[in-house]
Amino acid sequence: MVLAAVLSAGLALPATAQPAPPAPGVPVEEVTLFTRGAAPGELLLVSVNRRAGAAAPTGTFRGRPLVFYATRAGDWAALASIDLDTPTGPAPLELTLNGPGGPRPWSRAVMVAPKDFPRRELRVDDRYVRLSPEDAARVAREQARTAALYATAGPVPLYDGRFATPIPGAPASRFGERRVFNGVPKDPHSGADLRAAEGEPVRAAAAGRVALAGDLFYSGNTVILDHGLGLYTLYAHLSRIGVVEGQAVPARAVIGRVGRTGRVTGPHLHWGVKAGGDRVDPFSLTALPLENYLP
Repeated sequence: MVLAAVLSAGLALPATAQPAPPAPGVPVEEVTLFTRGAAPGELLLVSVNRRAGAAAPTGTFRGRPLVFYATRAGDWAALASIDLDTPTGPAPLELTLNGPGGPRPWSRAVMVAPKDFPRRELRVDDRYVRLSPEDAARVAREQARTAALYATAGPVPLYDGRFATPIPGAPASRFGERRVFNGVPKDPHSGADLRAAEGEPVRAAAAGRVALAGDLFYSGNTVILDHGLGLYTLYAHLSRIGVVEGQAVPARAVIGRVGRTGRVTGPHLHWGVKAGGDRVDPFSLTALPLENYLP
């Protein structure tokens, strides 16, 4: 369940707190955060009340710029993220609100809570653990390409509602697991593995544009959708890709089929999310009420 923290003048509540209703005469809240909880791998929706300013606010979270857009209700909204490796402690949210009286600063600290991730050992084809020089060069090229892709942020959302899981079923492996392949520690799991039979249709979690569709070394047949605002969803290990790069896809459109390509132990869907380049738990995205904050 998503939690909202209301942050008003002279008041700062933890992002996991439920605010009490305002008493009569208390100023209208200016900034609201929606999140499952402030922890590594979580996504936040930052909403600025339209009474705080008719012009778009600007600001940063954790020192990184936020991209605000106007919602249908006349408010302002932006997405903020906490990467998987973010240390615990205060994360500054610093805004400039552009009200009738001119710009004025607004800042609060969001406390990032500690989070433990399990360790898991897996056996895969050894070529995916001890890379040949050719495969290592290929991985470097692919990582440079995807890093440049994730660094690109469109100014408005391309999604048109709440995000949904791309296939039904429970996760077989969760976000953030510390993984050991064939006895060799590797990077933490940056997505969720969803159980599915080979050939099961994979659907777009939300409307977007196909930013990448092709075969990558680790993730096999892969589709990456751009949803605007630096928000991307990734669908990996597909048996078949059903879209082409540059194609606009509506929410729930079939974009491929479950498979076992790349570094896998069997057929499944690896579903990942990147927000501003940060590794984010995809289920933190589905928890946000984005359908209420559309442009």
